Amino acid sequence: MLFRSDKDLTVNINQNFGNTFRPLIEQDGNFYAAAIAGPTLLAGGTTGGTTGYNTISNPTLLAADFLQIDPATGAFGTANPNFAGDPMLFGIAQLLASSTLTGTSAIVDFDNLNITLTNAPEPGTLALFGAGLVCLGLTWRRKHHAASAPAGGSACPTYAR
Repeated sequence: MLFRSDKDLTVNINQNFGNTFRPLIEQDGNFYAAAIAGPTLLAGGTTGGTTGYNTISNPTLLAADFLQIDPATGAFGTANPNFAGDPMLFGIAQLLASSTLTGTSAIVDFDNLNITLTNAPEPGTLALFGAGLVCLGLTWRRKHHAASAPAGGSACPTYAR
C-alpha cells in the first residue's frame, strides 16, 4: 500500500516539531494509524516557522505498520487492521500535543493525497505458483530428454572409434 501527500506544517512559536504523516484506517469502528516520518520543523525566532510543502510517502505499508489508536486519548495499542477482512475507510490523522504551551497555534495543510492499494499474493499462493513452475520444468525436461535419446538404446550417445 502506498500513501503519499504533500504536507506543510506551520507553528507560531519557537519550538521544533516533528512532521510525521499519519495515514489512518477505520475498520469495524476501530482506528489504526501508521507513521511516515517527514522533515522536522526547526522553528526560528519568536514567530515560529513553516516546513513548506514536503512530499512524504512510504510505498510499502503493510497491515503490521498500522497500530490501533484511541482517538479520544491518542494512545496506541497493539492490534492491526485486517487487510483481508471487512471494508476499510482511509484518511489522515494529525497528532500534535502542546498542552503545556498557551497561545500556540499549528496549521497543517495536506495537498495531493495519493493512496495506491496493491493486492499482494499470500505466501501460500506464492508457494503454489513456485511448485507449478517446478512441475512445468520437470515435464519439459522429461520430454526434452526423451526426444533426444536414440531409439531403443541408452540416452547416452555412443561414439565410434
